[in-house]
Amino acid sequence: MADLSPCVWVSLSLAILSGCSSSSDAGGQVEDAGRDTDAVSADVADVAEVADGGGGDTTVASDAADTSAESDAGGLPLDCAWVRDAKNCYRTFVAAVDGCLGNTATPSTDVGTFDTARATCTYAGGRSVAFAVPASTAADPADRDFTISSGGKSCLRYVESATKGGFTITAAAGTLTFTSVGNALSVTCPDGARYAGDALAISKLCAGEVTTVAPGRRITSGSLQRFELVGMKDWAYACQP
Repeated sequence: MADLSPCVWVSLSLAILSGCSSSSDAGGQVEDAGRDTDAVSADVADVAEVADGGGGDTTVASDAADTSAESDAGGLPLDCAWVRDAKNCYRTFVAAVDGCLGNTATPSTDVGTFDTARATCTYAGGRSVAFAVPASTAADPADRDFTISSGGKSCLRYVESATKGGFTITAAAGTLTFTSVGNALSVTCPDGARYAGDALAISKLCAGEVTTVAPGRRITSGSLQRFELVGMKDWAYACQP
């Protein structure tokens, strides 16, 4: 995975912050890039309290089985075992996107260029990004809809809403949907299988995986805008004006 500086919003699509504060300016850029990433768990607890109206109980059960949130609408458990499974549908999806884009563990120095309307980003090497919604400079949730191609082949379509937690990603493997409502998370795999879990419990019981392989995305918000799905070997795109 590429260097995450200067500031990145890390999403289990539950607003976990890594290396940044939760305050943002009018342009959507997140400040305080020097925050210690050890504060991730505390940030998740804060999010849980907000979801509960500010006074909710943030206690996490010690039993890993309790990471399942099957009560929200049914589903298999989205727990630490699922997150750590290299063969789960999210991780295999991400690996396939890496392969399509030609990403390797050695970060690329290639950077694409936005057009004036921020509707496209093109690379000299053949990668391109087409934005159905002009590329947002915000690091926090926003309306996003773009397709990344390499060598003329579509590798990933990403759709996100500013008002609905989560995202939908489409690639050769099919469509995967990740949703977040309060602390309730769910992943619907390309084969239709659905997994549900609790964000706070996952962040406490398998914190090491939250920022490395758990479902989510990272996006920088400076003049060089970069995007990746969590777990990718390198940025899906890195574009500048």
